Amino acid sequence: MGRALQKQMSLYDIISGINDNFCNWRYTKGRRPSSANSRDKSMYDGWFTSFETKDNTNFQILIQVEDWDFVSLPNVYVKAPLPDYIQNLLPLAHFSIDKREYKGDWYYSVCYSLHDAYELKISDPLGVLGWVLDKTKIIIEALIKNKRHRSDEFLRELTPIWQSIASYHSSNLIKSNDAAVQSIHDLLLPVIYDLKQGWHLVPWIVKDGHIEANTLIIHIPSKQLAKIPSMPSVFIDVKSSKGIPLKYFLLWLKQWSHVAFRLIVSEIASNIERHRETTLYFPVCLVVDKQLLSLCIELENLKELVSGSASKHLKLANHSKLLSNSKVVFSSAVNLTPNFLFTRNLDNLEQPNLIGKNIALLGCGAIGGYLGLSLARLGAGASGGKLTLIDSDIFQEENIGRHALGKVYLHRMKASALKQEIAQQIPDLNIEVHNINACNRSILKNISNYDLIIDATAKIEASETINKFFFDSDGKTPPLIHSWIRGNGECVQALYNDKNTNYACRSCINKSGNSIREEYDALKGMTATRSFMACADFTPFAVSASMSAAALTIDMILDWLQGDVSPRYRTRYTEKWMGEKIESKDYAPSLECHICKIN
Repeated sequence: MGRALQKQMSLYDIISGINDNFCNWRYTKGRRPSSANSRDKSMYDGWFTSFETKDNTNFQILIQVEDWDFVSLPNVYVKAPLPDYIQNLLPLAHFSIDKREYKGDWYYSVCYSLHDAYELKISDPLGVLGWVLDKTKIIIEALIKNKRHRSDEFLRELTPIWQSIASYHSSNLIKSNDAAVQSIHDLLLPVIYDLKQGWHLVPWIVKDGHIEANTLIIHIPSKQLAKIPSMPSVFIDVKSSKGIPLKYFLLWLKQWSHVAFRLIVSEIASNIERHRETTLYFPVCLVVDKQLLSLCIELENLKELVSGSASKHLKLANHSKLLSNSKVVFSSAVNLTPNFLFTRNLDNLEQPNLIGKNIALLGCGAIGGYLGLSLARLGAGASGGKLTLIDSDIFQEENIGRHALGKVYLHRMKASALKQEIAQQIPDLNIEVHNINACNRSILKNISNYDLIIDATAKIEASETINKFFFDSDGKTPPLIHSWIRGNGECVQALYNDKNTNYACRSCINKSGNSIREEYDALKGMTATRSFMACADFTPFAVSASMSAAALTIDMILDWLQGDVSPRYRTRYTEKWMGEKIESKDYAPSLECHICKIN
């Protein structure tokens, strides 16, 4: 009773406070504004209010609170109809394209703030609600007053605007009884793997797995746009619920780019000529910077425009009726291009990636599994590069507890299984697999073919062998990074080797059959707990240890890409280790090393 009463009284205080501080606010309680088929029956607190812009345009506003903890911000809706000069601007950045009903009136949803771009005093509900209205005013004022700002925001929000129209079209296609129109819907999810400059054709695989047509992909950098026109209202008109008349789409596109316009018209004609009996639809994807604008053009009504092989283009001016009867359906595209996947998290950090580089990962076990997935997310194997996975082990039941792979890969070779898992998550990468021992001479003698080698075997015997080949090799030798776990996971370590510099190598730190040399020992005096199973023993460690080792290695790789790897010998401890710690730094070689000192 106490908690419910406290919440009820708190809301009463808020309503009273709004009445005192916001004199023109009127309380309402109801469901979320939505279409008639909404299943949400929850009731939310809301307020009607209004404000005038500087040109004396009045906007009726509904502010609705779904979360009084304000983890999610209140929703804002603007009452329809909008003034004509604003209505004609739709679709517009920050405004939903579809109207939603609330208690007999219609509203447009307004996005007034980025999800993570606010810091509010959530204990002050009145302050939050006041801030919400102020932000809404600023957004609307800027959109209707500043044409340049409106164009910039439209371009920045181009993908969500396009996708909202695509959702509007597809929802109507699903309801449609027109089989031909519904079949367009079967083609609505192109997956784009490569975006070359200019334009090119790529196969578009439809739902049943066969290739229906080539997708025309046209790259249009925003800097090359003659202007940025808003989308015409016909794109979201009720009459266009089954698609936009091709004529209107081409007129709109021509304002954007004459090149794109001419390419589409030319390829439509060529497509019909090549596949006159089978082609019904022509998929296109416009690429504005990294934003994909996917669409599908109906060709059935256009076939009679192309008569004979001599016809190379459509005479648009003479075929207005057919062009109007042919439809264009907007669709959503899946962007799996390297430029999008692997630079999204790095661009603003000014960090490079592994696109175009040849990377060798020796060992695909507990550390190597997480490393392989992370390397792929950094772009390894993309755009002419190659990721090579090398391991001779089989994925067994006992590996599941601390490996990135799961039971579906049981009794598979680890390297092959890891390649398949990467392909499931990030397709179209160039990944080569060698299901042989990482110390195999046929592998090690070719180390000069790589830009970077990563030793994730985590076994001193293997690491020492790899280290020896590294120093014995002639000619070009790429950098080598070793990664391993110490003790029972109390710390993880990584070491960067470059033959051209005089720093400690893996064999300086410890030699197989010997304990770690004291000056490099991260866990002085510590004896790891070991376990035994059948004819083998192993060192148990927390599942977080392999992830931590992979993360430490990735940090080192990012530093290598930036040209500054120092410190080259790194140790990352868990909070539970209370013993003596060593510093991460560039350590000098050991005078007793039998590898790098000889060389």
